[in-house]
Amino acid sequence: MRSAHNFDEAVAIFEKYKPAAGWTYTLASVKENRMASIELTHQRISVREAKVDWHAQTNHYITQKMKNANLDMNASVTEDTHARFLRTEQMIQEGKGHFGVPEAIKILSDKWDPIRQEVKGLGNVVAVHTTLSSVVVDPAHGRMFVASGTAPVSLTPYVELPLIQEWDAAQFFSDSFQVLENSDYFKTHPHLAQAEQKYIEAKTAFETDNDPKRATQILEESIRLDPQNAAYTFVHGILALKAGDMDSAEKSFLENLQKTYLHYRLASQYYLGRIHASRGKSKRALQAFEAVLKEANPQVEAPLIKATRKALQQVKRLKRVPLMGSTLVIFMPEADMVEY
Repeated sequence: MRSAHNFDEAVAIFEKYKPAAGWTYTLASVKENRMASIELTHQRISVREAKVDWHAQTNHYITQKMKNANLDMNASVTEDTHARFLRTEQMIQEGKGHFGVPEAIKILSDKWDPIRQEVKGLGNVVAVHTTLSSVVVDPAHGRMFVASGTAPVSLTPYVELPLIQEWDAAQFFSDSFQVLENSDYFKTHPHLAQAEQKYIEAKTAFETDNDPKRATQILEESIRLDPQNAAYTFVHGILALKAGDMDSAEKSFLENLQKTYLHYRLASQYYLGRIHASRGKSKRALQAFEAVLKEANPQVEAPLIKATRKALQQVKRLKRVPLMGSTLVIFMPEADMVEY
């Protein structure tokens, strides 16, 4: 990419060197005033170039050519990336005419769920705990602002640094650079912020230490601090199953039936059916599965519907279907499942 002299040469490099897996790069040429998303699979490329004075990109393919390459692994992941895209567009439009570094940081730090119209710690928000670093580039002034603190990184201070063409080794240590504090969310929504921190701690206990029991204990604090966030309760239930505590899992899934987030309500109902089937309560299992199929939207919940139909047929045939916690594949970054 360093050998590219202009926008089109950079696109040609992407066409020549496709990734092993799906990916989207954001390509910008300040001198040519051109910007685009380069959507890639190992076989295809699609360039979505900005036609107006702004551009946004989250974690899904947008061009017609690439839409059928989206994984759509589960409803919450799909809704999350579309919600972040929607919210980014909204905030760019709000900042038109006075858009600068502070406005860019405000977007990256945003915790508003545009689907449910509420402030949230986890789910459908721009500022997520999985972002490794966050950068605002200001080429007009030869500088950038970098956040590299603890997760969520985009809620930590942004430190000013010179762009490479402005960097002067002799002056660097004597120059003064701005540090833009970025702590409003922690002050205005301390419980939501603390709940997310506990979720990160639980995620570490499970993914790094392979200790689902410890993870469920930590998650109980997330649920206490943010009781309406169904994602925390759902993950608690799955990790309880992986820890061999079916009673605690059942309690968590039952709690989610009283919450408003439809996807987690349906997914919790499904796992209640799996629990009943594992205990040999085939009638209750079938009722749970049928409730999922009755309410689930086929356009939104295809993976869950497929799993529910399979489980329903197994129960009809076998009556009792053991639920092995070790077989559950959870996707902790989005608080959902890789497969159901």
